[in-house]
Amino acid sequence: MKAPLHRIIFYTADLKQITGKSDRTCQRMMQLIRDFFALREHQQVTVYQACEFMGLTMDEMMPYIKPF
Repeated sequence: MKAPLHRIIFYTADLKQITGKSDRTCQRMMQLIRDFFALREHQQVTVYQACEFMGLTMDEMMPYIKPF
């Protein structure tokens, strides 16, 4: 049984933990994701969008997403 998704918003810290890259590199990658999905300034990147952009499944991503 899959663990429930505790949060839906994806943060730079999550990307840093997944990729092992620096803060600034992860900020640039987050901007690429925002541009790819044409998100406005007030809109947040979701875990689903990050998965789609990086070509990962939710099962691969979930161990890195800390609940609250």
